Amino acid sequence: MQDIILALKWIHQYIGLFGGDANQVTLTGHSAGSFSLLTLLAVPEADGLYKRLAAFSGYAARYIPAWWAEELADKVLKTLDLTSPDQLLTVDAKSLTNAVNQVLPTDVLKRGNLNTLSIGIVEDEFLPNGVLKANPADVIKSGSHKDVDLIITSTMAEASWYAAHMPDNIDPKTIEAVIDEMVYDCHIPRKQAEAIALHCGAGKDSPLNVRTRFFTDYNFTLPAIREAHDHAQAGGRVYQLSVGPAEGSPAYLGTDMYGIVGQAAPDASQEQLDRDAFISQALLNFATDQHEKLWSPTKVDQIIIKDIGQRPYNGVEHAKTVLQLFKGISRP
Repeated sequence: MQDIILALKWIHQYIGLFGGDANQVTLTGHSAGSFSLLTLLAVPEADGLYKRLAAFSGYAARYIPAWWAEELADKVLKTLDLTSPDQLLTVDAKSLTNAVNQVLPTDVLKRGNLNTLSIGIVEDEFLPNGVLKANPADVIKSGSHKDVDLIITSTMAEASWYAAHMPDNIDPKTIEAVIDEMVYDCHIPRKQAEAIALHCGAGKDSPLNVRTRFFTDYNFTLPAIREAHDHAQAGGRVYQLSVGPAEGSPAYLGTDMYGIVGQAAPDASQEQLDRDAFISQALLNFATDQHEKLWSPTKVDQIIIKDIGQRPYNGVEHAKTVLQLFKGISRP
C-alpha cells in the first residue's frame, strides 16, 4: 500500500505536466489490484489523491488478520532457516515464493475463505506504523468517502478459472467435502450450506463445478452486491456491472482484462470485441464524469446491475438469490 501511495503522490504532483487534472484522478484495479484499490478508502495518507475507483473482481472482503500475518511470517522464516524478518530482504523472489507456498494450502481456493490466508490486505490499523485507519469494508459503510464514485464488477464464473487451469489442485472429489468446507472454513450453518450447494448444482454437476460456483458467489458476487449497497446507503454513487461470457471468452476471472486496459484481444470474436469495447468506453465515461452515458447507479432500496455478454441468468435476480442464500453469513 505504501508503494501505491507513493505513486499516487507522484501523479498528484506531476499529472498537470501531462495535461491531466490532479483533482480528477480515476484508478482502476483488477483482482488483487482491485482490493488494493478499495483499501485506499481506509488509508488517510491517500485522501485527496484520487476521485474515482473502478474495482474489477476484487473487493474489501480480502482482509488478512494481523495475528495470521505474523504467524505466516514466522512459518516462512523457519522454512528458510532465518531468524529475523529483515533477512527476507536478502532472499530472491523465487525462493521466497516457494517458501510461502510450502506453508500455505496447495489448494488455492482454501486461501481465500472467511479467514483470508493470503492474497489480501493485512490488518495493520493497530500497529505503530500501520497505514490503515479501519477495515476498508467498515469505511465504505461509514460514508466517510461517499464523495468517491465507484464501479464494482464481477464476472459470472470467476472461480471457474481455477477449474479450467488447475482442476487437480482444487477438486474436492465429493459434495460432502464441499459442504464441510462451507461449514468449517466459511462458518456457514450446515442446512444453509446444503441449500447453497443445491443452488450451485449439487446432484446435477460435478463437485468441482459446484465448488467453483460457490466460491464465485462467496468471494465475488456477494461482496460486490453488499459493498455496492453499503456505498449507496452511505450516500455514495456506485455502478455495478456483471460480465458474462462471449464467444471464445468464458466469464472466468480475468475475462474482462482487455476491456479494462482498452485493448482488443488477438483473434477475438466480434461478440468479445463488442463486450470488451463496452467496458473500455464505460471506464472512459466514468473517468470523464459523463455519468449520463452510464447505466443507473445502485439505489439504497434497489439493486441495479448492468448485464453484458451472454446471459445464462439475469444479474439482478441472481443477486437477490445470492443475498437470500447467504443471509446472515459474514462477508463484507
